[in-house]
Amino acid sequence: MRQFLVDAFTDRVFAGNPAAVCLPDRWIPDRLMQQIAEENRLSETAFLVRDNGTYQLRWFTPDGEIDLCGHATLAAAYVVMRFLEPSLEMVSFDTKSGILTVRKNGGRLEMDLPSYKLTRIAVTNAMTAALGVRPLEAYLGRDLLLILEDAELVRTAAPDLEKVKALDGLMLHITAKGTDGFDCVSRSFGPKLGIAEDPVCGSGHCHIVPYWSMVLGKKEILARQLSKRGGTLFCEDMGGRVKIAGNAVLYAEADILTDEAAVEQETDVMREAKGVEHAADTLISGLENNQIEGVGSERQEARTPEAHPSRGPIVIYHPENKTEGAKPSAKNNGSEPADSRKATVDHSSAAKIAAFVDLLFDDEEDEDPYLEESRAKAPAHRDEQVHEPERNEKNSSYDDENVRADIEAGGHGQEEASSASEEKTDDSLDAAPVLYLEDIAQALDGTTMDWSQYLNRRTGKIVGLATAADNDTPEQKALRVEIASSGNYIPLPNQFEIHEKEIMENFANSLMNDQQKEALLDALHGRQPFGTFRNRLNCYGVQNQYFMFKMLAFCRIAKKWCDEKHVAYEVKSKGLHIG
Repeated sequence: MRQFLVDAFTDRVFAGNPAAVCLPDRWIPDRLMQQIAEENRLSETAFLVRDNGTYQLRWFTPDGEIDLCGHATLAAAYVVMRFLEPSLEMVSFDTKSGILTVRKNGGRLEMDLPSYKLTRIAVTNAMTAALGVRPLEAYLGRDLLLILEDAELVRTAAPDLEKVKALDGLMLHITAKGTDGFDCVSRSFGPKLGIAEDPVCGSGHCHIVPYWSMVLGKKEILARQLSKRGGTLFCEDMGGRVKIAGNAVLYAEADILTDEAAVEQETDVMREAKGVEHAADTLISGLENNQIEGVGSERQEARTPEAHPSRGPIVIYHPENKTEGAKPSAKNNGSEPADSRKATVDHSSAAKIAAFVDLLFDDEEDEDPYLEESRAKAPAHRDEQVHEPERNEKNSSYDDENVRADIEAGGHGQEEASSASEEKTDDSLDAAPVLYLEDIAQALDGTTMDWSQYLNRRTGKIVGLATAADNDTPEQKALRVEIASSGNYIPLPNQFEIHEKEIMENFANSLMNDQQKEALLDALHGRQPFGTFRNRLNCYGVQNQYFMFKMLAFCRIAKKWCDEKHVAYEVKSKGLHIG
């Protein structure tokens, strides 16, 4: 396999941002692409495959695939227009962020990239501790953008990368007004992706350029990245899109000496794994409706990100929240109609998920006790949270005191919370309650762009907050301060770490029916991919199969996260094998 090493956003080697561009004849297994990226140890390795006259492009960091990378796109365009098709004036790439085009513009290459919508958030003590200096402002898109007072603070910043990992956003960008003719300066850090500092970050400027365009009142922005290698970006804010131009230069060309037999063996392993998952899915689809009562039937609508600016703090999971008649938590708290939440809430308690998994893998003929329990009890978890609690005249409002009690009690009634608190001593709080992997997976299913979730290591609770603090209630503000200052909370994986679209693709590829497979894959490459995918799941009657496939994938993500964060957990479903 040919590989080019290209320095992007520079006109000389040993500067700018280096990227590897690999040219396999066909798509190779994801695991092999990840291994190549780990071996290269560059911030990104791009894989470029020509298919029916178009180029498909994917990017891998040392720690995983990413949805958008500017400098590796520039490097890929450089390789295409210099070595593969020198006569081209423009090249288009089919990517996870849609179609990206790169044109020749004088002596530079100009990319047309999507910009990220920025939401202003509160500056926290955690940000100050991670950076070593207090930012003036903070914004969140895919990444976290912090505004500093001057260019020198950007140049000399020495962030604590372990503390940066605990901040919101996939990457961290710091920026200030520029000097020496530059409109702005910046630096970029990606410890969550295995990148200490990204020398020149194109996707970062999909956050930086819209900000400075707004502040400076101009469309064209000349940007400079102040990393050790340094790089210059010629940018233009197009309103929803950003044009970023720069130079590129070839550093090296090589052959990756992969063993073709090993590649084929890896592909066979993937097929076998998909076959096992398909067998499990087939078993689900063959179950009688009365065997899976209430499981999956409400999940016919796929989740799509939507804004919930007034949504309050929630307790998604508490290990003791299994009693009948538990009060609904503050997730809805009457701030929005129940119907508006239907597409984003899970359909069942963690007990139902566990029961469904056990149905798949338990060889015994007896029905699983979790399923018996889930049928016998009205779920006191996500289902009931979408409706406002029943109220009598004596308790006609779900006031702030009730909300606070719910947050503290993990969704229990006040009497139960009081009783529990009397039974526990201060010493008992030193040991966190049992945390089940399935419950973390369930929480991940509620992840959206505007909704962040955190695990309290001490209590075992998973809580959520709107990303933007603009409409915080006093309770939300108090929770936000506690999260930022207590040191007890760690953020759950966000949507860019979950890669749900990739899970959808893997599910489609696991299907034996070629017509269904192609239809679902096609849905993911069109407009409104999530909605179209959902409709086709319903059309083919495989929505229950997809639900279980997704929950197993979420369990794998949850396990990896727990292992990385040293979070103790247990597996509730005795038949759950996640590798």
